[in-house]
Amino acid sequence: MSDLRVSRSMTGDGGAGWLNLFPFRNKKNPARAYRKHNRARGLSILPEDAERLIDDTIIAVGTDRLVVVRDIMEAGLVTPLPQWLSIMRLDGYRTGISGNARQIMHLGARTERHLPEMDKVGVPIYATESGFELDVRTLAVSERVGMPLDSTLYENSTRAVNETIEYGAINGAVTEEGYESPGLFNAPGVGDYSFTDGKAWDDPTKTPAGIVADVLGMSGELADDKKPGPYILWLPRNFNRILDEDYATPAGTVITIRQRLELIKPDGIRPIKISVPDLFPTDKLVMAQLSKETMDVIVGQEPEQISWADPSGRALSFAVTACIVPRFRDDFDGKSGILVGHA
Repeated sequence: MSDLRVSRSMTGDGGAGWLNLFPFRNKKNPARAYRKHNRARGLSILPEDAERLIDDTIIAVGTDRLVVVRDIMEAGLVTPLPQWLSIMRLDGYRTGISGNARQIMHLGARTERHLPEMDKVGVPIYATESGFELDVRTLAVSERVGMPLDSTLYENSTRAVNETIEYGAINGAVTEEGYESPGLFNAPGVGDYSFTDGKAWDDPTKTPAGIVADVLGMSGELADDKKPGPYILWLPRNFNRILDEDYATPAGTVITIRQRLELIKPDGIRPIKISVPDLFPTDKLVMAQLSKETMDVIVGQEPEQISWADPSGRALSFAVTACIVPRFRDDFDGKSGILVGHA
């Protein structure tokens, strides 16, 4: 069996794949990188050719079902955690403004001495896993006649892991010894925004101008909280469908509502990115600042499989495991840079 080829598409959904997003990936030999950063994987009982087939399958699934997590990672907001197995939680700090700077002519002049206000916070480092078993007869038949094993089980397990990670990024995941891993909707300091006219975007009486007003209002509120962007707008599917309807400009030109929203540049430079997560609840949207002070993704291990023999000797157990922890945090003043919009 030939080795993996990194020039091919590494995702099942056309977006950026694991090869581009994860810091531990060895682009020349992904399978070797797996074993280097996963001691359990190095003890796999499968032959190397079988391991490569499984690697190929997992990489082909790529970032299927991951939208929020992929958006954050594509923005470069990734914190590598190579020794994640030995780390139960990762601590950090919320900091406030620590003082004022002065403009001086003589560099020897004494300046204000100050300590920043800091509040210690942490997030549990958890794994996400999905597994299955194959009996020895299935494996024996495959070995005797050279029939390849069906890779669907690995694909389904990888998608299940991705979906669970994405669900945690939206709604929250593990709580361990008082440390929480909240999602977008229950992030610390998350803001609440009511649409300007009190109407949902898919309300038949909602006007395109009303949708634009909502987006302008949310970006303005974030800017007032000293969160200047760049911004991303995560939409549910029922709101996203509305964006392809017509928007008539004052000049009489007809464009879509989506095209009109793409013209909005809150800081005069960067447009608002629009994204549609599969697992978002209906009737609510989120606008957030894509920056390290607001959110990041802690990456200990990308989805990869391990295998071991059942004690009975009659089956092999398999698991696809990942350590991917989305982290959302507010500042010392309780501002998260995240707004949830609704009617």
